[in-house]
Amino acid sequence: ELEFRGIDFHWPGDHWLDKPRSVLRHANLRLAPGQRIALHGDSGAGKSSLLALALRLCDPQAGTVRYGGLDLRDFSLSDWHDLIAWLPQDAPVFAGSVRDNLRMGAPEADDPQLWEALSQVKMDAAIRALPEGLDAWVGENGATLSMGQSRRIALARALLRQAPLLLLDEPTEGLDIDTAHDLLRDLAAASGSRSVLMISHE
Repeated sequence: ELEFRGIDFHWPGDHWLDKPRSVLRHANLRLAPGQRIALHGDSGAGKSSLLALALRLCDPQAGTVRYGGLDLRDFSLSDWHDLIAWLPQDAPVFAGSVRDNLRMGAPEADDPQLWEALSQVKMDAAIRALPEGLDAWVGENGATLSMGQSRRIALARALLRQAPLLLLDEPTEGLDIDTAHDLLRDLAAASGSRSVLMISHE
């Protein structure tokens, strides 16, 4: 399980009237193995700060973040990041082939694994319809794809990591409501037994 216990947090250098401006105060959250939790709220509510703590981009001023009962500060960053698949807000799709984009998440993945990941996010039919298939060119920032397709490619890339913990930052941002709902339904199926922590202002 991933547990945030008694968390107090403020961003370094963020002060109001010469006092640190608290973002999280005495915050507690427990994400059990295989559980899916969505956190929503207005900007400034502390959602992104909680995700930053989970990614160990920073540490809390008080309290602990634990995984499997161990303080995250006891992990090396590389070992901890091996356990995480992260889909950031506006996850980039890079100029290159579909295969190149997917293998950024799992460099050793073979073609059957790539097709399986695309199938999980309902993108396999669209890619198979292209003459070049996995070698089809994707323009800078997914210029040759719709926004929904770009987001699905990025999600497939995250799923290829086979990490037990999936962290999602505003995965439906910028999508129309039908596309967003379809993506979340597919994500629920594709995440399988992984633990999922998603933040959204929606």
